[in-house]
Amino acid sequence: MANRELPSQLLLDFPLNPVFSYGNLIVGEGNRQACQALRDLNLLPGELLTLVGEEGTGKTHLLQATVRQWRLQAGEEGVAVYLDMDLLSAHLTETGGSGEQVLSDLMNRYAACRLVALDDLQELENHAALQEGVLFLFRHLRERQGRLVCASRRSPLQLVLRPDLGSRLSLGLVVPVLPPGDEERAEILRKMAIDRQVRVGEELLRFLAARLPRRVADYAQAIDHLDQEGLRQQRPWTIPLAKEVLGL
Repeated sequence: MANRELPSQLLLDFPLNPVFSYGNLIVGEGNRQACQALRDLNLLPGELLTLVGEEGTGKTHLLQATVRQWRLQAGEEGVAVYLDMDLLSAHLTETGGSGEQVLSDLMNRYAACRLVALDDLQELENHAALQEGVLFLFRHLRERQGRLVCASRRSPLQLVLRPDLGSRLSLGLVVPVLPPGDEERAEILRKMAIDRQVRVGEELLRFLAARLPRRVADYAQAIDHLDQEGLRQQRPWTIPLAKEVLGL
C-alpha cells in the first residue's frame, strides 16, 4: 500500500513499492489467471478488469507490478498510474473536495496516461464524491482507448454504488485471486528470505507456512522480525528462533 500520510494538497503521486514487481511475484494456482489476464490486458475485450479476492492475497502486488511493467515498456512514467481508493476516500472526506475535479486534475497532468489501477475498489461504497471521480476516469480512458484495472475484496456486482457506476463496473471482466496454497506459501517465504541473503531450511519454511496467517503482508512482517532478531542475537534462522520471535 501507499504511504498513508497525505499532504494537505494531494498530488496523487502514490509511489510504487519496489518489491511489487513481476520479478518478485510467485505465480501459483491462486493468481495464475489474474497474472495472465494482466499480461494480456491489451488483448482482452472491454476496457475494465477487476481482481477480486480477500485481503492479503496479493492484489496490490499485481496492480503495482502491472503499472511498473507498462511504464518500463513505454519508457514513460506517466503512461500508467496507481491510485489507492482508501487514501483518496480519506482525503476527500477530510477536505470535502470533488472526486471528479481531483481525478480530472490528475489526468490533465498525465496526458499520456493509458492505464489507471484502482486499489481497494470497495471503498467507493462509502463515498459519493469518489464514485463521481471514477465515472470521470471511465469517460477519460474510453476516449483514449485506455484501460482501467481495479482490485476489490468483493465483486462489483456486490458493491452498493450509484446505478450508472454499478452498471459500468458490472460489465467488466472479473478475475478471482485466491490465497496461495501450501507450496506457494513456502516459495513466497523462501523468496523473501533470499532477498535478505538468508538461506532457510525446508523444515523452517514448512513450519512458518503452516503457522503464519495466509496473508503475504504477514509473511513479510514475520521475515522482517526474524531478520532483525537473527542479526541482533547473532543466531541462525531456526524453528526455536521463530517460536521465540514470532510467538508461534
